[in-house]
Amino acid sequence: MAEATHGRFPPTYLWYQVNEHRIPAALLLQGTVAWCTRWDVRFDAWTNVAIAVGSVCALAALARRTLRPTAPDAVPWVAAVCAALVCSPASGASSTAAWITPAFLAALAAALLAWMVAGATGSWPRLVAMVLCATGGALAFGSGMLLLVLLPAAVLAMPGPPIARRALQATAAALCGGLLIHAYFIGWRPRPGMSPPVFHADRWLDYGSYALAYVGAGIGVLEHHAATQYGLVMAGVLAAATAWLAVRRPDLRASLGPWWRLAIFGLGNGFVTAYGRLDNGVGTATLPRYIPTSALFAASTVAVATLAVADVARRARALGGALLAVGLLLVLVAAARYRDGGRVGIGKMARTAR
Repeated sequence: MAEATHGRFPPTYLWYQVNEHRIPAALLLQGTVAWCTRWDVRFDAWTNVAIAVGSVCALAALARRTLRPTAPDAVPWVAAVCAALVCSPASGASSTAAWITPAFLAALAAALLAWMVAGATGSWPRLVAMVLCATGGALAFGSGMLLLVLLPAAVLAMPGPPIARRALQATAAALCGGLLIHAYFIGWRPRPGMSPPVFHADRWLDYGSYALAYVGAGIGVLEHHAATQYGLVMAGVLAAATAWLAVRRPDLRASLGPWWRLAIFGLGNGFVTAYGRLDNGVGTATLPRYIPTSALFAASTVAVATLAVADVARRARALGGALLAVGLLLVLVAAARYRDGGRVGIGKMARTAR
């Protein structure tokens, strides 16, 4: 950033590691902002705001594309929940800091990719766009690497195109992703002064608890035990809604697929983060800087649950009303924790501003 401010930006800097991450896409954006503004850090904060707004627009477009045929009245409400999660004040000073911009970019890539997959028709130009989007997310932050893994399965599961075309396109996406992952880890090293992360096979419960706390913190719950409980509740709701729709509404597979993959992206990054950070303590699962990616799990849970409740209400109005009441109660309980986390985050932003 200092080099860019002085008009010097050697291309080799783009591939340097930042902790465990290679973030050339983020560095290119941040270097441009630094050079244009003489590194006025207020523009760092507004860059994060602009990226978050882009994620909100992508999720709102995804909600409109996937929910409108079944639950048109719920689209604005789901979009509003997505906006509250993506722009959560619980992230505090992280939401205004340049060093979190890569995480915001990875979340934006995930949301855009989900929207593109939802409207995919099997054309090769669309596949190229999706591969570029996943690549951009992977080169913005380490969490975006999961997009390269999820894309081939998403292409293969697309409804409409012949299976032969889908298989060919999935193979092409897997090949591109594999080559990038291979290049990514050439010369890779652990954080300075730290030993390489080690997987502890005897601590699988800790990994699961860590991942649940990671996604539970996406609604602003920053205490590990409580975040684990909220993550477990959301995972249960997502599983129940998915099971209902898989049996009752197999025709909604195309609508559910993008949300499922966003949920896998959020939870999967919880497990990846556990692999790298569990030895630093379980409390690292609820660090505010993870909210841009972990919030996508909560957003997906709300969208899938909305589709399930809408289908139940169509079949049995009374039962659907009861489920809606339970869902609203859960949202109100979560909103109270969201408010508390938001107050803490706003206080941290104010101290950083001072």
